Amino acid sequence: MSAYAAGLFGILIALGLLVFLAFRGKPKVGSSILSTGTNFPAIPV
Repeated sequence: MSAYAAGLFGILIALGLLVFLAFRGKPKVGSSILSTGTNFPAIPV
């Protein structure tokens, strides 16, 4: 697996965890984390 693919896979796992935490009973905290998290993975395509 290339480093680029590994990075994308890690971002997918991180986003999945954020979504899981967001729907775990803290919608306000989850939505704020998701709104800031969307700008975090800045990868040039």
